[in-house]
Amino acid sequence: MALPPGAGAVAPATPFAANPCRLRRASGPPAAALRLGPLFWPWEKVKIGPLSVSPMGFGTWAWGNQLLWGYQESMDNELQDCFNLALRNGINLFDTADSYGTGRLNGQSERLLGKFILEFEGRIKSPDDVVIATKFAAYPWRLTSGQFVSACLLWKDYNLIGSG
Repeated sequence: MALPPGAGAVAPATPFAANPCRLRRASGPPAAALRLGPLFWPWEKVKIGPLSVSPMGFGTWAWGNQLLWGYQESMDNELQDCFNLALRNGINLFDTADSYGTGRLNGQSERLLGKFILEFEGRIKSPDDVVIATKFAAYPWRLTSGQFVSACLLWKDYNLIGSG
């Protein structure tokens, strides 16, 4: 079956100059155009409910993960320096999980984060100075309420939650 005449034909391209965009300039630039740099800087916090959080977070998946990231315990001092640098420069959101780490180091990122907070060289004025986003891995072998509580008690070991 033959196509009807003109079917499948492509319209000729219209050069940009032949169809210029007709933009009108406002009397003055909008306020956002006067701002230099990104929409938010790390030291400018974003309000999320009662928290003030840096618009950029710091992920800790590699801490303790030997299999994918080649973590070695000898790296802890460098990781502490990275944590200190991030906190000093306004990054206060740290993402972690109880399952970050491999093998016997499962949960290592949470342990290191707690240690780094306690050993921070600067001054942490309030608990809101460090915002922790963590997750609980609901493995099939750990679905009871007791197992959930024991996974959460890791933070208690580092005095990051109350002793009650």
